[in-house]
Amino acid sequence: VLEQATMIVGSEMLRLRSVDAAEERARGDFVHALLHGRLSNPQELAARAAYYDFDTAGRYGVVVTRAVGVAGSTESQQKMQQLVRAASALLARRGMPSLVTIVGDVLAIVLQTESDSLQRGSRQVDAFARDLHRELTRLDGRALTVTYGRPANGATKIVDSYREARVALGVCERLLITDVSGYGELRVFGALLELASSQRGQIFAREVLEPIRKAGKKSGGDLEEAVVTYIECSGNLNAAARRMSLHRNT
Repeated sequence: VLEQATMIVGSEMLRLRSVDAAEERARGDFVHALLHGRLSNPQELAARAAYYDFDTAGRYGVVVTRAVGVAGSTESQQKMQQLVRAASALLARRGMPSLVTIVGDVLAIVLQTESDSLQRGSRQVDAFARDLHRELTRLDGRALTVTYGRPANGATKIVDSYREARVALGVCERLLITDVSGYGELRVFGALLELASSQRGQIFAREVLEPIRKAGKKSGGDLEEAVVTYIECSGNLNAAARRMSLHRNT
């Protein structure tokens, strides 16, 4: 009887663990679908949202941060799970309806905010992002970049807030900003980043830079470096010359 009972209990524990894992995967798939706009069918969205008690008419903002570590490594997976637990615990303490998932090496949090005021909702997202930044900095010992998109009305608009959060994250990483930043604060940089990544932006850059590169080869100097340094120094000729160890007249 004891042997049979042990087998039955063990089998039941494995079954429950499998059910929990399947539930977690399904929940993650739902969040991924929201973030990437894959739930365009209203009936499918309503059915899946009802299962998770998710208000499709609410206002939502997305907060993201990137894990430290090599993507796919055991260390990175453990780090991501630690971030998920920290974010979930913080949300539970604040009593805020939300969904948490991992997208590659990025932690994404879909946060429900006040639906009657865009400004109040933005403040809520910013306050949570700052709390998350402090918590993750305490856990990791290093300041992680946390960014967020503007709150959007309705579940189908979550994809817009997520896109803005990812654009802001990319901008902050390029500018070496390890703090909390919203897309609204960085939108001019975001627009420039999107333009630079587009085909038209790359063609424009080649047309502008190619004559400078050719002239540099003929003269034996790096004119492209001089132009970029001059721009980085905000047009300050003396500062640019000092950085390049050149005389200002050169």
